[in-house]
Amino acid sequence: YNDIISSVSGYNSAVYAGTNTAASTSGTYMLMHLFNTKLNNFNNFVNDFNLSKKWDGVKVNAGLYKGIQNVSMSWLWNSYLQEVSDNNARMIDVKNALGQSLSPNGLLAYGVPAWGNCCTRNYDTQYDVTAPYAQIEINAIEKLSLDFGARYDIGNVTGSFAGGNGQTAAIDMNGNGNIDPNEQKVATVGNNITPVDYDYNIFGYSVGANYSINEKNAVFARISKGGSASADRILFSGYNYTNTDDPALDAVKVNEVKQLEGGYKLRGAGFYLNTTLFYANTLEANYEATTQRKTENDYQSVGVELDGYYRLNKTFEVRGGLTYTNAEIKDAIDKTIVGNTPRRTPKLMYNLNPNVNLGKVSTGFFLIGASKAYAQDNNSLVMPSYIVVNPYLSYQFTKNLGASINGNNIFDAIGVTEAEEGSIPTNGIVRGRPLTGRSLSMSLKFDF
Repeated sequence: YNDIISSVSGYNSAVYAGTNTAASTSGTYMLMHLFNTKLNNFNNFVNDFNLSKKWDGVKVNAGLYKGIQNVSMSWLWNSYLQEVSDNNARMIDVKNALGQSLSPNGLLAYGVPAWGNCCTRNYDTQYDVTAPYAQIEINAIEKLSLDFGARYDIGNVTGSFAGGNGQTAAIDMNGNGNIDPNEQKVATVGNNITPVDYDYNIFGYSVGANYSINEKNAVFARISKGGSASADRILFSGYNYTNTDDPALDAVKVNEVKQLEGGYKLRGAGFYLNTTLFYANTLEANYEATTQRKTENDYQSVGVELDGYYRLNKTFEVRGGLTYTNAEIKDAIDKTIVGNTPRRTPKLMYNLNPNVNLGKVSTGFFLIGASKAYAQDNNSLVMPSYIVVNPYLSYQFTKNLGASINGNNIFDAIGVTEAEEGSIPTNGIVRGRPLTGRSLSMSLKFDF
């Protein structure tokens, strides 16, 4: 109560919103920041025109991709006072000495003063991509097939963005004709609009080969390079967004991945197993709203991926996969993290899906797991490993009518997939995002 409620500027008393009941001074409360993204315009146009031709042992495909994507959205925030409870948590109405409400219905502020109103924003941009591409597949000899592909993206970004600088104004938000206490400093995007007008190019290629040793065994290899536009992730980062040739902007406007992979394929009656060794180099630029930091990281990773299938008989079958990754930060703006493991990257990820078919009944489960991972690039705080089990059961009453029951995280496992803090702060609170808890659903399906 003292940390959250009575610390509000102007506090004299507090009641549960909509009542005259005083808020308990021995209760537990929270200041909640509600993030509301308004999608103003995300219209898009996509067209892929291509021509294909086959000859003896040769297949050629060439085309032109055209895409236009609008990214027009507004980031809106409010701050609320609320009790902490798992049973109809109540909002808190704080009043000043004059009896005026400082947080009507729990709404303390239009914005997030605790964060300096940093994140009220407006995006109004358009991403226009023209990409010619070509691919050729060749059966060089009876057991060897080769493929070559290339694509060149020509991108143009236009528009503007505004906000993010903590601007406020007195605005009658509820339309009652008065400027109430929580309306005196409403977070706004302000009048400082940043124009956007720059070009980018991405050249991607792929070269692969597959050699069939015999009907059951094959080996393969591939080298590739690709990329994607950083798009709205680099806005609000302080670059010159109207100078295509600016070296600082040029270094971050495209994220790039180079990859080398090779492996072995095993096939048989009722089973298969694929083994892939991989090496990847990733260049990524980003801007993180929660920390107000821009990043330019160079990652390298090596690992192995297994995926397979086995069918014992008509009744039982199982699918599964496992990926081991050893990743390292090779370069970054923050040199102290070079050599560390990239955040949120477990060394081991795996899945398993056994399934039993008994005529009209089918049952099984999906098991998904990951080993521990670091919350942030400083490699201090560890997010524990987790295993999630999602069972299912279906029954086909007739040819046209079926029912199924599906469980999600049936054992209610706690799996934290990301966290804001890199170490435990003095208040002991870490902001994290866990997987959803246990849930069950039932569905009926009728085909006609």
